[in-house]
Amino acid sequence: MYEPAAAVTDWLLAGICAPLAAWCAFRRRLAWAGAFATLASGAAAGALYHGQLKPTRHGSAAWTAVSLLVAGGMLALYLASAAELGVLRRRGWAALGALSGAALAGGCAAGLRTLEPLLATQSGSMAGIVALWVRAGRRKEAGAGWFLGAIGASAAAAVVRALPIQFRLHWEWNGEALYHLAQIPGLLLIVAGVRNRLLAAKRAHDARR
Repeated sequence: MYEPAAAVTDWLLAGICAPLAAWCAFRRRLAWAGAFATLASGAAAGALYHGQLKPTRHGSAAWTAVSLLVAGGMLALYLASAAELGVLRRRGWAALGALSGAALAGGCAAGLRTLEPLLATQSGSMAGIVALWVRAGRRKEAGAGWFLGAIGASAAAAVVRALPIQFRLHWEWNGEALYHLAQIPGLLLIVAGVRNRLLAAKRAHDARR
């Protein structure tokens, strides 16, 4: 499927997520680094898919691979959130992560003949992310507001994707291409939240000295 606007904006997403992964890794936030690296891989795969000059017989398999990476990225964001808040090993949160991971693994084991397992992974992971940061906001955890803002930005991006938008500006633009752009604020808000929590931890450490 040749959609140059979607391909270029996917490359832009990959180009943003990759340095964000490096930034998190440099600051020893490895769970976040892994999440951003997975998202970068998914965006790059999406760019290759949208950039095909003509449809190929491998198109559906390529889209399944993109969907797999997107689902994996969402699961990674959930696990990073749980690790950030120190609840990754607690029974309920661990169970949700395990169920989402099992859906992803089950879909892979079944040959990814349908996208339902991937959608289940994304839905479960997103529900967990929302629950974690709403809980953190109620507890006035450092940086929670930034993460809740990221969730709101992600929801707004999903609305953009669903809109029947079609116009020409050098290329043909549609909701998918604009969705890629609309995801950028949410990604930056996540990093702002991580940075805020790092600074809060440093201030708390300095206060105890």
